[in-house]
Amino acid sequence: MKKILLSLFVLMGLGLSACTFNKPTTTTNTTDPQIVQPGDSSNTGTTEPTTSAEGGDPTSEPGTTSEPGSTSEPEEPTSDPTEPGGTSSEPGEGGEEVTPNDGTLEHPFTVSEGYAIAELLEANADAGAQYFTTGVVTGEISFYKGRLSFDFTDGEHTLRVYNMNNEENKASYKEGEINFKTGDTLIVAGTYKNYVKDDVSTLEICYVKDVANCYRAG
Repeated sequence: MKKILLSLFVLMGLGLSACTFNKPTTTTNTTDPQIVQPGDSSNTGTTEPTTSAEGGDPTSEPGTTSEPGSTSEPEEPTSDPTEPGGTSSEPGEGGEEVTPNDGTLEHPFTVSEGYAIAELLEANADAGAQYFTTGVVTGEISFYKGRLSFDFTDGEHTLRVYNMNNEENKASYKEGEINFKTGDTLIVAGTYKNYVKDDVSTLEICYVKDVANCYRAG
C-alpha cells in the first residue's frame, strides 16, 4: 500500500513539473505607451511654429502682427531758416510762416546780419549789391549838403550810415527840418562797405557808384 501511494505522489510531481515546463512565458510592458497630442512637440523633439490669431509673423509675440507691405514714411528734410538768404520757412506764433530776412525791402536785414557781411570784406571793398537794413538811429545825426550820417544799431552791432538821401533818393534834407530823430527805427537802402583810413576800419551802409544808392526806404 505504501508503494502505491508513493508511486502516485511521484506521478503527480512529474505531472506538475511538466505543466510548469510547457507553460508559455509572457512579458509585461510596464511602460505606458506615449500618446502624442496634436500640436504637442514636447515628446517628439521638434518644435512647430506658432502662429498668431491674426495670421501674422509666426515668430512675433502674441497679439502683435506685421502687416505685409507696410513701410514707414520718410521724414521730410528741414533747413535752417535763420541763415540770411534762406528759402525755407517755419511756423511762427499762431501758426503763420516766418520768412527769413534776405535784404529786400519786404524782409530787410538786421544791423547784425549786415555787420556779418561787412566784417568779411577786405579794406575799402564793398558788398557789390544793394541791400535794405533795418535798425535804430543812435548818437548824433550829422548833416552835409542835404545828406545825413549817423550810427545805426540793433542793440548788438552798429553800422555807420554815411551820406543818406531822403525817401525820394534826393540830397534835399535841410538842417533843422529832419523828419526823424535819435531812437527812431528806419529802413535804409545802401551797400555794405569796409571803409579803412589810417588803419581804422569803419563798417558802413553807403552809396557806391553803379552799385547802390543810399537813401531812407522806410
